[in-house]
Amino acid sequence: MAIILLSSTAASLDIPGRVAVSEPNPPGEVANDHSNAPPAVPSGLTINPNPFNWTEWNLTNPPVRVWEGLAYDTIDGYTLLFGGEGQTTPGSDYPPINDTWIYKHQTWTEVCSGTNATPRCGESPPAGAASMTFDPSDGYVLLVDRNGDSWAFEGGLWRTLNASGTPPICADITFCGETGTPLAYDPITGDVVMLAGNGDTWSFSGGNWTEVATGALVPMGSDAVLFFDPAYSDLVFTNSGGEYLYDNGSWPKVTNSSQPAGYVSGGDYDPVLGAEVIALSGNHASGPGAGPSSTWILKGKTWTNLSSSLAREPPPRYWSVMIWDGSDGYNVMFDGKDPSANDYNSTWALIDPLIANVSASPDTIEIGQNSTLNWSVGGGLIPYTLNITGFPAGCEGSVSGVSVICSPQVTGNFQLRLEALDPSTNSTSVANANFTVYPRFSASAFATPGSSTLGFPVFFTGVVVGGRTPYFNTWRLGDGATSNSDNTSHLYGSSGPFNVSFTANDSLGGMWIIYLQVQINLPLSMVAGSNVSTTDAGLPVLFSALPKLGTPPDLISWSFGDGSTAATAVANHSYASSGEYRIGVTATDAVGDAARDTLNDTVHPPLSVDLTINDSRPQNGSYVEFTGSASGGTSPFRYKWVFGDGQSGGINGTSPGESFSHRYIVKGNFTAELQVTDALGIVRTAQLTLEVAGTPNTTVIVPPLAQSGLSGSTLLEIGVGAAAVILAGVAITVYYRRRGRSPSTGSSPAA
Repeated sequence: MAIILLSSTAASLDIPGRVAVSEPNPPGEVANDHSNAPPAVPSGLTINPNPFNWTEWNLTNPPVRVWEGLAYDTIDGYTLLFGGEGQTTPGSDYPPINDTWIYKHQTWTEVCSGTNATPRCGESPPAGAASMTFDPSDGYVLLVDRNGDSWAFEGGLWRTLNASGTPPICADITFCGETGTPLAYDPITGDVVMLAGNGDTWSFSGGNWTEVATGALVPMGSDAVLFFDPAYSDLVFTNSGGEYLYDNGSWPKVTNSSQPAGYVSGGDYDPVLGAEVIALSGNHASGPGAGPSSTWILKGKTWTNLSSSLAREPPPRYWSVMIWDGSDGYNVMFDGKDPSANDYNSTWALIDPLIANVSASPDTIEIGQNSTLNWSVGGGLIPYTLNITGFPAGCEGSVSGVSVICSPQVTGNFQLRLEALDPSTNSTSVANANFTVYPRFSASAFATPGSSTLGFPVFFTGVVVGGRTPYFNTWRLGDGATSNSDNTSHLYGSSGPFNVSFTANDSLGGMWIIYLQVQINLPLSMVAGSNVSTTDAGLPVLFSALPKLGTPPDLISWSFGDGSTAATAVANHSYASSGEYRIGVTATDAVGDAARDTLNDTVHPPLSVDLTINDSRPQNGSYVEFTGSASGGTSPFRYKWVFGDGQSGGINGTSPGESFSHRYIVKGNFTAELQVTDALGIVRTAQLTLEVAGTPNTTVIVPPLAQSGLSGSTLLEIGVGAAAVILAGVAITVYYRRRGRSPSTGSSPAA
């Protein structure tokens, strides 16, 4: 198949020395002329209306011969011809020959004469009929000569293979076929398969022959052809006796085949048409008579006559050989005998219709993916003139290969178009292919919230864009649960971390896997408290709430029972009025789980103190009754008396008011004060002023300290010139003489 490489712009590729020339028939050879027949497209095939064309090349051909070997070397790119039996005079016997020729680009070149050893051809297979095929597994052309020996042609040289298990030679040419024994390469098994001279089936691999079946399983004859058919993925044997497939040693016949009658002049698989091309003619000269030649296409079980589509055909012949020449892209037929047993040595080529192909693989991708854009042209004659259009940006072609790796930069639907022109026949072929580029496929996934509390659902969101729909998405939620929805929610049955994945696939094979981790916490709890449970109105109380577990952050809400609220974990609050208050606090975590607690506080009225005396102008030495009263506040209370004369006293009170008796020893003006401290440490005071009158030189009997509430040693002024020291509750009168100073000066008088 001829392959042309080109860029996205028009390109003309010329190969020197490859211009096909159609010449008149040589003397004595008359071609079948169909120039007046209407063109037709054979049924069973999808081809363009460009005509098939048999063309005879005007070449310097190898000498006339029959039963030669012919094979195409796919590595070196030429057709190899060897030996056979020639004819020096019409009607004479066929002397064996062993020359070697190469056909390439409408030129025959002799590389080994066979009669004389040369440095190039130190040895050649023995003269005579030969069977040949190319063995890609071993990398050479395999030849089996009429002695049953195996040879290899590789790198332009013949060498003996010394293969083991040599199959039997062909003794009867009418049984074995014009080239001795048919053989062909099977790419499925990698072996060469041959039908031996006795009809047994043999396979060749790694330089050795193995017999796989015995007995003549096909109707062998001198018109047999054997080739590999990709449509069947099998070897196909065809002759006038029918069509057979090779199946691991057996040869089942293809039933319901519409094979026409006639002698198989030659045939091979044509990759341009995707079918076998078979040349038929009437029986050879030894038969009841020669019929017209015809050209057929065998596709599966269907035979299609191409003769009506051909301008001309080779004249009837038998014992010719035919091979697909991949270098030139057409079937080559050589030699044969006419119905009168005259030998031909002409070279004919069956030119296929010009067929252009363009494709994208894959034909649907997204931005960021690659596609291989392929183009080819088969049939016709090279050089071609080609033009290819429709490539998106980023997919420009190159003349350096049969394809280009395409990385599109834009999205859209594109129409790839290949236009091929064969100038030699002025035929054209146009191929179109659709190529679609979608936006880049991507996915993202979210868990809301990423951290939640047991008993509250987690919501999962998958976002898929680009690529080609439909999408196929899967959530795996970490606890064995799954979901095929884009968006789903899930209620976990236990706490802990869970590894979650979101897998997104589009119909182009794009895939995203996104991993998330979800934390499920134990339910929220809370402990609340205050620094006091009993307080005074107007005093601040410190409240605190400590949430535990749940999903932070937490919201705190206080209700203090008096219409006031707070929203902090630690709050200060003062009550304006006394009473019993029930305090409520609620903690709410980030997902709505709530914990509650309550407190009770007793609020007393504010502490106040009042002080009264029974006599605001007492005489010194007499008792003054002080009465103090405390209201409000929080019991128990503590009272402290300060009398203004240096004396003080205090008791712990349990009742709202307390009384105290105090005797002033000396006269004067005094300010008395009562300090009351309640259980909360609140201090309130009350004061009053009194005037103590007195007489001099008065002896005062002071009760014991414990009774009076006084403490320590106290020096009391009794009167002029006298002082009493009170020790341990005993009054001692001390007389002294004034020496120039009044006792009020604070100086120590002389005894």
